[in-house]
Amino acid sequence: MLRLAKEIVRAFSDRLNILDLRNLSTHAKKDKLGSNKLLQDILSQKIGTDKARQVFAEIAGTYDMRVGDAHPTGSKVTDAIKLAGIDQSSSYLRQGEQLIHNFGRAVWYTGKYLFGQPESHEI
Repeated sequence: MLRLAKEIVRAFSDRLNILDLRNLSTHAKKDKLGSNKLLQDILSQKIGTDKARQVFAEIAGTYDMRVGDAHPTGSKVTDAIKLAGIDQSSSYLRQGEQLIHNFGRAVWYTGKYLFGQPESHEI
């Protein structure tokens, strides 16, 4: 599952234009932030910090899983899997499905909140 997380991050986060994100961000330390943190900061400008953190949880967890693939350290990987919303008691196939679904949903909500008109009952 860590390899799947690496591929998902490669397909999304690694392709974000960090220079454009820095131009849009108002974060005080935007020159030191990576693409995911910058995108989360831009989202927080629209919907607030707490809600942006909630929307971005699965993206952050998946990214941390990617880091865990390269540098496995027990509890950090376990925490990342939980943050990504993965039920470790499920089969590996179901865990992979959850990872793809949760990450995709987080990306979808990010786009909806940035560019759409979300309903008040969503996330």
